[in-house]
Amino acid sequence: MITYTPFKAEHLLNLELQDAQAHLRDRLDISGLRTLENEWANTLCVDGRVAVCAGFIEIWPGRAMVWSFLGKDLNSKNFLEFHNIAKRFVDLVPYKRLEAYVRCDFKAGHRWIKALGFKQESACMEAFEPDGSDHALYSKIKG
Repeated sequence: MITYTPFKAEHLLNLELQDAQAHLRDRLDISGLRTLENEWANTLCVDGRVAVCAGFIEIWPGRAMVWSFLGKDLNSKNFLEFHNIAKRFVDLVPYKRLEAYVRCDFKAGHRWIKALGFKQESACMEAFEPDGSDHALYSKIKG
């Protein structure tokens, strides 16, 4: 069963990151992550264990960036329920333009962001992350 609660930076300490994001573990600074705590950020738990921390950061009124840390407790049995929750939040946030960045070599991430209704704007933004990885830019413009 999936439940959710407002995101707190400390939740990330209890999240076993998926392989595609594991390289970020050493770069997670709890005090810096507190900037992600807002009314549009949530922690999802699967059977009481932190499975996802995700939300939106306002860039300016009308524009926000999507962020997410997904854990290994997310699997084929519960991903559809998680996807439906994420889709609901995407529809509810009060921003016209949403942006998401997906690692170029992360095929599942590209499939998922497209399933949420995002369209690719840039196929490759070079050296986007601290590890030098390239990312694609996706956006969703809400009517």
